[in-house]
Amino acid sequence: MARRNALRVWAVPVAAIVTVVGAGTVPGFLARAGAGTPDLPPLSPAELLAKAGSAQFVPFSGTVRLTSDLGLPSLGGLGGTSGTVTDLLSGVHDANVWVGGPDQIRIALPAPLAETAWIRNGNDVWAWDSSAQQVVHASIPAGHDGAGGAADETTASPVPDPTRETPADFAQALLDKVTPTTAVSVDASRFVAGRPAYELVISPRSSTSTIGTASLSIDAATGLPLDVRITPRDSATPAFEFGFTHIDPAAPAASNFSFTPPPGATVVQATDPSALLSPGLAGRFQRRSGQEPGPGGDLTPTPDGVATSPAAPPVTVIGTGWDSVAIVSGQSLPQGVRGFLDGATPVTLANGATGRLITTRLVNVLVLDDGRLAVGAVTPEALEHAVAGR
Repeated sequence: MARRNALRVWAVPVAAIVTVVGAGTVPGFLARAGAGTPDLPPLSPAELLAKAGSAQFVPFSGTVRLTSDLGLPSLGGLGGTSGTVTDLLSGVHDANVWVGGPDQIRIALPAPLAETAWIRNGNDVWAWDSSAQQVVHASIPAGHDGAGGAADETTASPVPDPTRETPADFAQALLDKVTPTTAVSVDASRFVAGRPAYELVISPRSSTSTIGTASLSIDAATGLPLDVRITPRDSATPAFEFGFTHIDPAAPAASNFSFTPPPGATVVQATDPSALLSPGLAGRFQRRSGQEPGPGGDLTPTPDGVATSPAAPPVTVIGTGWDSVAIVSGQSLPQGVRGFLDGATPVTLANGATGRLITTRLVNVLVLDDGRLAVGAVTPEALEHAVAGR
């Protein structure tokens, strides 16, 4: 638990709809500084696992790249918004990261003449969307992970999300799945962001998992995971790659974690930190006064300055490890996503439930007509079987 908490550098949770629609991973090839193969002392899989598991937290800054090749069309701006996690489900995306400690993080997604940023400084968390001139702020209660409840380390999405985690966080979630159901090996070393790294390869033994291998690049000096590549079963091309293209082990200046809303920006106080996940979606959250958002979906602050967000929908996890399936109840999809479902495959389950099946190279999603959504890095048959039993 201490290791996982040390690596958790972003406390804004992934909303259930993002976990469902965003469950997947990306192909790509990170820029490598230097050529050839580093000359490193050989380590066994057990020794490399121990090295990664015992790595100590160190402040750093750098650039991370998320590359996704799920076989989906571009999903940028679904529902007419930008700066949302759905933007990250296809293509190549860079983010600048500054980490001063577990409660001091700044992540910025740069764009031409615009920026979307998430900042945590202590218990204050901010999301800033420069294109909409929108700021969302929330406070994290002491001892909580930002979701309004205690941190839960038992489950993890198979999709990296640079708005809430670093490659080290995502890699640790995969390392937590190493059990007798997983084969572990060491591959040839490589350079990542100019740093010599060992290659740890983990492969599910499950016949229903869509994941063929997960390759983790472990920094030879610090044990910090620098890069993660997930390759689907029966494929040689990664579906996701999430890693550093540049890393500076020096502690960032404290000013990186200070944030003051710019003059003229609309500031919304959110009662649920999940509202910060996509600041461009702040207009979807109802105000206490019961008034609707104004034209364009922007949210005008109420006299008390507080916006409320819907309670997080209940999530049920079926199965364990690589075969786990998450079922979300009572989740409303954005209009853009509902339109995307028109081209999905209609299905009827053994229990009579009906819905639409979205298949990707890595993750499959079942959107049921009764309002439930199910997602898993498992075959469509395994996904349907899991849901039919509920």
